[in-house]
Amino acid sequence: MRSLDRPSGRRTLWGLGATLALFGLWLVWFSFGRLAVHAVGSARLEADRRPHRLMASVSGQVSQVVVALGDQVQAGQSLVILDDEALHGQLAQERARLAASRQRLEALEGQLRGELGRKAELQSSSGSATGEIRSRQEQAIAALRDAEAEVERLRPLVELGILGRAELERAEGKVSQLEPAAEAHAQAVDRSRGEAGVEMAEAEVRIRALEASLAQEQGVIAEAQAQIEYWQHELEHYQVTAPVDGEIGRLVDVQPGDVLAAGDVLGAVIPAGDIRVIADFEPSVAVGRIREGQKASMAFDGFPWTQFGRLRATVSKVATEPGSGRIRVELIPDAETGTDAPLQHGLPGTVEVEVERVAPAELVLRLAGRRFESGAAGP
Repeated sequence: MRSLDRPSGRRTLWGLGATLALFGLWLVWFSFGRLAVHAVGSARLEADRRPHRLMASVSGQVSQVVVALGDQVQAGQSLVILDDEALHGQLAQERARLAASRQRLEALEGQLRGELGRKAELQSSSGSATGEIRSRQEQAIAALRDAEAEVERLRPLVELGILGRAELERAEGKVSQLEPAAEAHAQAVDRSRGEAGVEMAEAEVRIRALEASLAQEQGVIAEAQAQIEYWQHELEHYQVTAPVDGEIGRLVDVQPGDVLAAGDVLGAVIPAGDIRVIADFEPSVAVGRIREGQKASMAFDGFPWTQFGRLRATVSKVATEPGSGRIRVELIPDAETGTDAPLQHGLPGTVEVEVERVAPAELVLRLAGRRFESGAAGP
């Protein structure tokens, strides 16, 4: 008791009490505290849309490479051009044939318009001339009819002796004079009709010939246009173009002069879009433990997490069947990424998914149980 009354004894008592208090707090934490348990797997960043391969459609020699690795490209942009000089020659030949045929077509159309105009004029003029001749014929026939009527009127008077024979003979002479004129006018009408018919027939023949030439030339134009479309389509095969908007994520080393075979893969275009995390886990740590909505974080190879931070993400999809002995898990980065590392397609790293929270005592018991099982199974 006298030793406890000493100052050194009281300090020892306080130290013992503090130790017991700390031990009690640790024991409470050990029994009731919660620690996060993580499933760890390898992962990489991928574009939300699958990369598109760049492939040569035909065999040929490289003429020009117009992009480099990492370039931003647009859909339809030429990336690699193969030697297409022969095809350009064929295309130029067909275009020249098309231009010449179009010129001939324009000339034939002009001739056809001229012939149709002349035909219309011929119809008008022949109708007018025939009408004039017919009018003179009708006048001659009317005069002849009047003269014949005069003879018929005078004949009874001469027979009765009222008029002299001279009057009748003069009237008959006039009839004799008018008959040839009426006949001539009738022949003129027939001749005019015949000449007009011949001219019209000749005009029709010329028009039909021009129409046939026009149809033939139009066929040549259609054939040339089809050939141009064919060669243009063939030229497209000699250009490797970007299938989508995006970035050149992979490009083989090709230079002008290199020979490619049809089907050779030249690279890939990474489509523009969001980034997702693709992770692979052992089935023993993933099946039944990793579920949609769980929080995760990813550290990138080459970017220390102490300096660049960890990417915060959420589990979005979990495969139900293993592939190549691993379980595939997809994660979506959170809006607040929590990292300064560049989020690019193909960036590798390690992902940790929080699968549960348990007390430290339970973790110790689990570890002891596993060691006991492994020890029991060993002999």
